[in-house]
Amino acid sequence: MNEKKRIEKIKNIKNFPMYYQDELGGHRIRYFVDELDLNWLIQQAEKAEQLQERVEELEMKYENTGAIFNRQYMREKIERYEKVLKEMIEAKDLADWLSQNEWATEADYFVTKAREALEGTE
Repeated sequence: MNEKKRIEKIKNIKNFPMYYQDELGGHRIRYFVDELDLNWLIQQAEKAEQLQERVEELEMKYENTGAIFNRQYMREKIERYEKVLKEMIEAKDLADWLSQNEWATEADYFVTKAREALEGTE
């Protein structure tokens, strides 16, 4: 019997209730489910639980992946800002240097900076 037919069979059990009175005089309904069907239902519930755990695990991985991409985006953004700030500092340095050395040109500034950098690496 395939799973769909089995589910339909189990669903139809509710159409055939057995009524009885409990020891306190209350009315109760009892349904009779085949033991194989009951075991199958338990297995299905366990599978559903495992699948739910897997879904939660994958959702967590997906969220972490998003966080990784966000961190990468933020890192790139910070690098862009740092680059602009460095350029601004260098431009300010150039302006200061040119104002202190009225005879100098921009080329003189860059040559001086290049020499300083090379001297620092030797």
